[in-house]
Amino acid sequence: MRRAVLLLAVLVGLGATWVWLPSVLLQGPLERHLVAALQARGPVSVRAVTSPLALVRGRIERLDVTAVGVRAGDVTASRLVASFRGVTARRAGAALEIVAVTAGTVQVELTAADLEGYLGARGVEQASVRIAADGIEASGAVRAGPVLAAVRVRGQFYVADRSDVYFRIDALDLSGMDIPPAAATAMLAMAGRPVVTLRGLPVPARIERIAAREGRLIVDGRVGAEP
Repeated sequence: MRRAVLLLAVLVGLGATWVWLPSVLLQGPLERHLVAALQARGPVSVRAVTSPLALVRGRIERLDVTAVGVRAGDVTASRLVASFRGVTARRAGAALEIVAVTAGTVQVELTAADLEGYLGARGVEQASVRIAADGIEASGAVRAGPVLAAVRVRGQFYVADRSDVYFRIDALDLSGMDIPPAAATAMLAMAGRPVVTLRGLPVPARIERIAAREGRLIVDGRVGAEP
């Protein structure tokens, strides 16, 4: 009886190693690829689940990714969390490159600080952003020649082409003067440019929804065939 139990324990241990070992070997090469592909400013961590047989075929059964400081279009997002199934990968030097995914989900999280950085890159100094369920409010100062003028803007995010998030300006006040939305959009160099896009991800995703939650903007996306 004791031998049977011992044999069973050994077989279970070997089975766990069969799955665990290739997953551990994938971690470094996948993280190297994703740091570059996501232009991540912070750490990227992955958890891969696969088997030696699947690995020989270049397949990863499941891949979970968490990344900090991810480039998502013109903005750097605080955090990205993704879960992929049926991943096809190939060697690219010391990295393991993701080339296809059967299905998966992606969530990009932006904070007020992320959007303040975005506005700062567009000439808004001392930018301050408030993210609320009813829209976005931002204030700061812009240079009009030698003058530093106070600016306040209100607007909404919206999705276009299921891959891009744009900002629609509803109102802009420049030192007490109302600026028409079209002129305000041009002034902030936002015309025709998405604030957030999922097109540049290693596996492009389509946006399913955007929402403001607890002072953050959450962009939820999906990879794979339409449901």
